[in-house]
Amino acid sequence: MQTKNTANKEEINKFDKLAEEWWNPNGKFAPLHKFNPVRQEYLIDQISNHFNLNLGFAHSLFKHNSTSFLSLSDIIDVSDSS
Repeated sequence: MQTKNTANKEEINKFDKLAEEWWNPNGKFAPLHKFNPVRQEYLIDQISNHFNLNLGFAHSLFKHNSTSFLSLSDIIDVSDSS
């Protein structure tokens, strides 16, 4: 079975150049880092509802900034390529 490579080399190069700055929470992408807790809470709510789980403890982890619930789980980010 042959796999098709759909990676765009220009996009890869563009994001490779941004990689170091991307992970700096005080850099030019700081607003995205500040928004992460909101995204994580949304994901926890959606996962909880979908799988009928009680993940209430995860919300308290965010509020105390001790750790990320998502770091305690294996998560895959899947998006629509269309």
